[in-house]
Amino acid sequence: MSRRAYPLEVQALTADGEEPTGVWSKGHHAAGCELAGDPFLDAARAYLREQCWFDDDELADLPAVAFETWRCVPARLDGEAWSRFCPAAPGTRGAFPVTVLRLDDQDD
Repeated sequence: MSRRAYPLEVQALTADGEEPTGVWSKGHHAAGCELAGDPFLDAARAYLREQCWFDDDELADLPAVAFETWRCVPARLDGEAWSRFCPAAPGTRGAFPVTVLRLDDQDD
């Protein structure tokens, strides 16, 4: 299986179109090493600051980043066509790697 490189593009993670519960980017991006630089966390902080969801004090201690595998599944919400991201096993048809920062883990 070949490894595909994905660009670092941070997007909001929401539950059924509600308030954001985190951020994610397609692909497994280096994260968690502040000494070596952390491109995903830097991009996540910039995105959250840009969207005015958090200030610098709140962004200082973000929870741990997770590396997961998802796939996109068609769904309906209030009669409209949407798509949902669901956990998937690596190698499953349509599955892709993601780097995730769940903000609801910040209170733990």
